[in-house]
Amino acid sequence: MKSYPANFGQLAYNPDNKKRFLDESAKLLRAVAKAFPGMTGKVSKNPAGIAVGGDVYLDLEQADRTHGVLVTITHSAFGGRQPDGVLCYAQHRLPDQRGQLTRCPVNAPNRYSDLSLSAISSLVSKMLTEAIQ
Repeated sequence: MKSYPANFGQLAYNPDNKKRFLDESAKLLRAVAKAFPGMTGKVSKNPAGIAVGGDVYLDLEQADRTHGVLVTITHSAFGGRQPDGVLCYAQHRLPDQRGQLTRCPVNAPNRYSDLSLSAISSLVSKMLTEAIQ
């Protein structure tokens, strides 16, 4: 995969930049999912409204459904690590009462990552080895 763009420009009220952001982010997260062949990975996009940049998600689940990681690439009007306000963070996911990996443990804060395949994959690998309850 080529490198992730360093600046998409204005995302709110700019449908072309927003589409490029959503498409490039989905490509990056699909590449991350491929780095974990033993896990189920689903990438989804939420374009949201015209006044925001939207979000792209990678929901990774271990085969035994005991643990997962949700990776989000989003746009924040309050800034991020890039000039355009795009940022990436990951959250642990544990099974809820129905066995779905939707529960976010309170003692495990969001983990922020640089926007590259190696940085996100490394963060996810680390998170998968942590003991979370």
